[in-house]
Amino acid sequence: MAAITRPTALASIIVLALSALAVPAGAQAPEGPAVADRALLPEPATSVSVMLELDATPAAVAWAQAPTTRSKRASARVAIARVEALAAGVRRAVRKQDVLFEATNVYAGVAVRADVDDLDRLARIPGVKAVHLLVPKERDNFAAVPLISAPAAWTGSAGTGKGVTIGIMDTGIDYTHADFGGPGTAAAFQAALAAKDAGQSPVYPDAAKVAGGIDLVGDDYNAADPATSTPQPDDNPLDCDGHGTHVAGTAAGYGVAADGSTYAGPWDATTPFTTMGIGPGVAPESTLYAIKVFGCEGSTNVVVEGLDWAMDPNGDGDFSDHLDVVNMSLGGEYGSPQDPDSVASNNAVEAGISVIASAGNSGDTYEITGSPGNAVKVLSVAASEDNAQITDGFTALIAGTSATYPGVLADANDWNSQSASGTVVEIGDWSAPLADGNNPDGCEALSATDAAKVAGRIVLLWWDANDIQRRCGSATRVGYAADAGAIGAILGGTERLFTSAIAGDARIPSLLTLGPTTDALHSALLAGRSVTASLDGNLRNSEKVIVTGPQDPTDTAMDFTSRGNALVGNAKPDVSAPGGTIFSALVGTGSGGASYSGTSMAAPATAGVAALVLAAHPTWNPQQVKAAIMNTADHDLFLNSGRTGPLYDNLRMGSGRIDAEAAVSTDAVAYVVDDPGAVSVSFGVINVASATSTSKTVRIKDLRTSGGARAYSTSLEAINALAGASYAVSPSSVTLAPGKSATVRVTLTMDPSKLTHKADPTISLYPLGNGIMRDFLTDISSHLLVTPAGSASSLRVPVFAAPRPASTLTASSSVRVGGAGDLLTGSLTLSGNGVDVRGSKGYERERSRISAMQLMGESPRLPQCVPGVSTGCVTTPDQASADMRYVGFTSDAREIAADGGDPLSAETPGKAFFGIASWQPWRSAANIAQFVVFLDTDNEGTADLLVANFDLGQDVFVAMAMGLRPGDGIAFPSQELINNVAGDKDTAKLHGNVMTLPVNLASLANPSDAEGNPIAPYITAETSTISYWIAALDRAGSVIDAIGYPTVPLRSDILAPALTAFTSAGTMPASSARGTRLTVTMDPARVGDNPRLLLLHHLNSLARKAQVVSVVR
Repeated sequence: MAAITRPTALASIIVLALSALAVPAGAQAPEGPAVADRALLPEPATSVSVMLELDATPAAVAWAQAPTTRSKRASARVAIARVEALAAGVRRAVRKQDVLFEATNVYAGVAVRADVDDLDRLARIPGVKAVHLLVPKERDNFAAVPLISAPAAWTGSAGTGKGVTIGIMDTGIDYTHADFGGPGTAAAFQAALAAKDAGQSPVYPDAAKVAGGIDLVGDDYNAADPATSTPQPDDNPLDCDGHGTHVAGTAAGYGVAADGSTYAGPWDATTPFTTMGIGPGVAPESTLYAIKVFGCEGSTNVVVEGLDWAMDPNGDGDFSDHLDVVNMSLGGEYGSPQDPDSVASNNAVEAGISVIASAGNSGDTYEITGSPGNAVKVLSVAASEDNAQITDGFTALIAGTSATYPGVLADANDWNSQSASGTVVEIGDWSAPLADGNNPDGCEALSATDAAKVAGRIVLLWWDANDIQRRCGSATRVGYAADAGAIGAILGGTERLFTSAIAGDARIPSLLTLGPTTDALHSALLAGRSVTASLDGNLRNSEKVIVTGPQDPTDTAMDFTSRGNALVGNAKPDVSAPGGTIFSALVGTGSGGASYSGTSMAAPATAGVAALVLAAHPTWNPQQVKAAIMNTADHDLFLNSGRTGPLYDNLRMGSGRIDAEAAVSTDAVAYVVDDPGAVSVSFGVINVASATSTSKTVRIKDLRTSGGARAYSTSLEAINALAGASYAVSPSSVTLAPGKSATVRVTLTMDPSKLTHKADPTISLYPLGNGIMRDFLTDISSHLLVTPAGSASSLRVPVFAAPRPASTLTASSSVRVGGAGDLLTGSLTLSGNGVDVRGSKGYERERSRISAMQLMGESPRLPQCVPGVSTGCVTTPDQASADMRYVGFTSDAREIAADGGDPLSAETPGKAFFGIASWQPWRSAANIAQFVVFLDTDNEGTADLLVANFDLGQDVFVAMAMGLRPGDGIAFPSQELINNVAGDKDTAKLHGNVMTLPVNLASLANPSDAEGNPIAPYITAETSTISYWIAALDRAGSVIDAIGYPTVPLRSDILAPALTAFTSAGTMPASSARGTRLTVTMDPARVGDNPRLLLLHHLNSLARKAQVVSVVR
């Protein structure tokens, strides 16, 4: 495989383990199995932010469970007193400066900064229930608001959201901006900023719009930096970043008139969106509260505290004043649903707050959506595209004709003082592949010839819209252009609308332009015509780009929007909303705006819709609000422009694109009953060994207050159909009186003999552009449609499942070996049922496969953490997936040599395989649990090399080797696919619990550093015995488990393993079926006591994937 281009991600997650897992000098071990000794396993010496969960009921939960208003208040106050009493004990046990915050309402806990080696002591503090790592969360309208039918909703019963409160948990709000009724001048913002810096309380210019808030952290706060991770709160939530202001405007800004003044209405079909400075937010008369949880830059760990404040803004213990809606345009990748922020979000919903969260901006990768958006009761929002945007501009003169073109000005430049005007040139051959010597994108230092061409000129550089395939970012290429003497740079994109900003380089002005402009500039230059351009700040926010016709991207997915969770009872995201280049208020400008992209922009639009729903239906609870928005999000999302091509399924875009008018107008809702807080029916990932069916219940609730009985018909609408699986709903209709409800059953029937490895037609099978197929889940997605009699529209409930055929293969519990030579042999035959189902495409074939090796170590199952114990245990299913059960080793070197090859040569390279089986499944093969094999190749007591599971991007999973020897520099000598196969051969890397990490032996014998320079070999034909140990880390880098250290390291001969088992194919993994025979080979002199084989049946059900077979003579 090609060398990795993004090594730092691997290095950063490994670095914590290195100091913890150094092997004692001189330690030796036989080649037999070891047992983990966790009692001696040290943790990395570093400090972390943790939540000490207290053994008490959060007050919001007590409030929600109490039956009457009076008892609610009493129950909450009792719960608060209990939490505060336990928290006082924690405060006495830690330093005052280490306490980050205390939560009593939506979570019972105290957040502290602590050394890792002190966590066990903290867990033993009386009243502490569990210790959870706080995972920092990052920040994740003239066309969008009309697209989602908000103006139509304004004229109905919802009005404009008046009387509904929305909390914006973000970077604060610039309440001086005209969009929020402020003075609308930059001077007013500077005055407010000076007042904040002086410690003065805020003065809100328009309390009907921004009525209050809190700064929980201070401007200098950054959770990722220990030096600034302790909050310095105050009562003034003035924005110093801009993200929160933009989000607030999207949700509930008044709008800004063309003259820069606050728009005062009307908000209806006559609102002049196309001529306004900034269009209104979705709920323009809702009231905002700024909950500032970010500093001016960086991440946050105080989401729980923010929700605590939203539950009780005046802090009197009476939650009747809780905010109605909270928007959180923030999150962390691969977040656990058990993350404290997710748990707190669920509790806030339970107590009456509609919580909206962004799904994340991490792209089309399975399970990458983050917390708190993955909380089951939260409404998680993906980002869709519309067809219009406001953007910057620049002027160009092409062959004597001057025109203004759209562009995005680079963030690094000071556009008040910087500008560039001059001749435009380009470099390289745009029609030829990118390579050394052909540098049209400018991602390499410019050659002398190219440098001479660009000196004193503006250079046009090619820009790949695919951020994974793109060779470098804007800062690199503009930097090289500046080094070569260019006075400016235009990055020529290929898209019809902008999807991102660029950084650029502060030395020269630069901008990104769109595909049609790129074509015009490039074609003119290619034809030898003269082109000049002017880049300056005079045309900021001056261009309106509208795409119509077949190229109209409305209701397509934004490339960055995160693919969601495939969990039982919790499929995410829930809905989608426009999130591409949304134009909203810009902090500090008085009345100016800016275009931002992200699910951060989609979430507040949805929060605005929630406010409109509550304004129309003030007695509805959050479950009903969520269901109304999801049920009526009936605008399908398409792969291609012009609303053509395959539909996106529930796991990428949720129920569909939201519709404000429909959500406000519905008088019935439908939602799953089995999974409280969810609306979607999710059966999750199912390993199917025999024909079976399973069902879930959906409740249909009529929310009318008067009228006669009404019939509701039920049906199913397929998105992704799948042979061997089908949905059915019964009964086919129900009749309900106003205020009544009934249930229907959705049944999933599966036949494993017909289930194939079919791909979602919207995913890119080769996302890296290197011919390697990604791994993916096969799913069957549908909508349950509930149609009221006489209605032209239906209520929509997403239905999701990912069935996978499961083999039932097994071997006998022991195998006998014998013979007269140095190597003893035997035969092991598989029984049970294999899987072999063919589809219409080659990669759709589902076929059972086996990997076999010597069992080298085993580890008992870690218990669940309980009060008083926080180490040697696990707190979440994601942590449990790093709890190793078995590890094994083998290589195919002997088989290659027997065929006349040299396993250390590039012509016939061999591979070593480290096998891992966990007690619990991981959601993703490289992004949830990290398995790190430390190799001491010279047996001198320190690791020379490590091998770890890694995601190259969009589910292309590899075993990456990284050199550790001093003096070698940066070296990644081996990169092989996990399980030794790509995604076209399914080995259950997603939602599985066994894997192999292959290592290329030729690369270890002939290694090079990252620059291609040879370095000393790790192994040779004479020095092929290695020592090694294996650590398992969770996503945060905490060591969960280890095998082989600290007792003694494991030991194997990489060219002559002591125990192997191969089919006649001589490769791993091998196709397997009933009757498959493995030849077992054992070296009795080196195998050690109690030799055993570890068989990994990749497509067996989870409990039967790993099998241990004793080897006897």
